[in-house]
Amino acid sequence: MPELVPGDVFHDPDFTFQDRQTGNKLFVLLGVSRAGVCVVARTTSNPSSKSRGYGCHNGDRFPNFFIPREAGLFREDTWINLDYLTEFDAAGVARRLAEGRIRRLPFRLTPGLLAELVHCALEAEGTTAAQAEVIQAILKGR
Repeated sequence: MPELVPGDVFHDPDFTFQDRQTGNKLFVLLGVSRAGVCVVARTTSNPSSKSRGYGCHNGDRFPNFFIPREAGLFREDTWINLDYLTEFDAAGVARRLAEGRIRRLPFRLTPGLLAELVHCALEAEGTTAAQAEVIQAILKGR
């Protein structure tokens, strides 16, 4: 099975949202627990109710982390949504990746950017204690 690395960005044409609806979405892998749970944050290019300054915006109506197009990662201005994080089974994600049902993009967030994002996610109102435990491992170098 393919390795899942925090900071990887994936395209999922059938991403399952919190309300069980599905849609075409990019998501960032924030961490994988020893029990095999992936914690991910979905992205958006919709600027509605979001700040445009680089970095963490937990004071916005919908907490987010903004990465401008000029940073050279995404094709357009991109917000990583932190109003709620999503959990997936790591084996299921790896299987979907191996089957071609999701696609890993050809770049990964740099360690510094990933650390900034994780700090922001840890302070976001919607992050659960269990999710925080998984993603804190990034900061501890695990």
